[in-house]
Amino acid sequence: MESPSIEKKKRLAVLTVPLDLVEEDELEACISSLLADGDRHQIVLMSAWDFVAARGNSAHSIALRTSSLVLTSSKLVVWAARFLRRGDIPRYMPFDFVIRILTILEKKDRSVYLIGGRPDYLQVAASNLRGSFPKLRIVGRCAGYFPQEHEENILLAIKKAAPTLLLAGRGLPGKEQWLLDHRKHLSPGLAMWCGECLEVFSGVKKKMSRRLWSKGLDFLPTLLKKPWRLLRAFVYFWFLILLIVYRIRGL
Repeated sequence: MESPSIEKKKRLAVLTVPLDLVEEDELEACISSLLADGDRHQIVLMSAWDFVAARGNSAHSIALRTSSLVLTSSKLVVWAARFLRRGDIPRYMPFDFVIRILTILEKKDRSVYLIGGRPDYLQVAASNLRGSFPKLRIVGRCAGYFPQEHEENILLAIKKAAPTLLLAGRGLPGKEQWLLDHRKHLSPGLAMWCGECLEVFSGVKKKMSRRLWSKGLDFLPTLLKKPWRLLRAFVYFWFLILLIVYRIRGL
């Protein structure tokens, strides 16, 4: 369920994709509002590829529309909103955004449950988080890449732990979609898929370059490792044409 204040006052659509206008200085109040209503809320920090893939009635687009807070890390999304005269969209660096959420929760003496990643570095990530956020309670952790037959017990363990935030990383099938599919089995609170942040917390991977991110070139390190993603250029070209059509038609 979407937060009423976001839905009525701060949510807009860019190519039918929902985006919330929440500035950094408004984020704490926004999170507090979500926690206050006692409901289940999904937070999405959308990449450029997420945005391009989010149109239509796919499972991913449904996950976005039913999420309580949809923000972006992408300079392309910010540019698209300006091109369509939707205004300036706040942009968040993924790792910094997760740190900000954890800081807000620590101030409120809240809790987090970690799910995803490999068992060895998940344990290190949990230990490092305890050192960085001593007042934030880590009420459980579960490695990703688990067999499907274990899913029911994992969901039960998460529900019993009743975390304020379920922070999910790699190893969940469908990423945000997994959180959405199982939302009814979770206790009230926040849920967010955070990509490689658990690996960064464990020290296995370095966090994204701020310089590349600020220039909108944060995709380059991944592209060097996975050059086949160059094929996505055709999808982005179609996306550009779609933007031009929407601009001409005033949509």
